[in-house]
Amino acid sequence: MAIGVESEASLTPQERLQKRLADPKTVESLNRLLDRLDIIVFLAEALEGFIRRAEVVADSVAQGVAELRRMGGDEGGADLIGSLPKLARAGVRIADLMDRPEVGRLIDSGLLEKLGDPKTLEALSALLGNLELASGLFESLGGFAAKRSGRGPD
Repeated sequence: MAIGVESEASLTPQERLQKRLADPKTVESLNRLLDRLDIIVFLAEALEGFIRRAEVVADSVAQGVAELRRMGGDEGGADLIGSLPKLARAGVRIADLMDRPEVGRLIDSGLLEKLGDPKTLEALSALLGNLELASGLFESLGGFAAKRSGRGPD
């Protein structure tokens, strides 16, 4: 065995390469590598681009965190950052809602604009303020109508 090691060491680099290329496992590995070479090149270029822009990315993240802290105030920054997962989940739910066809129809109908009109809001507010009174009135009218029709109150 020692003779094989010595003979291996005495080979030139070209001879060692030829010996390795004659091995079927090496050929198989090289073929798989060549089959994926376009992906490897793409990943290497993407990694190179990311490393080149790493400082810019880090600066952007730092600016974003600083902006969040500024928005949260001196004491509220931790609360704001702590609520980011909840805000993200809400954003996903809103995005899912906006994809629904009935929401699209509601937006296209113009109903939201009517509901946002100050006069409509004032009328709705007045109606809600008198909802208990209106409910009593409707109950009385229902009882009166039932008596008139001979069914009696429900």
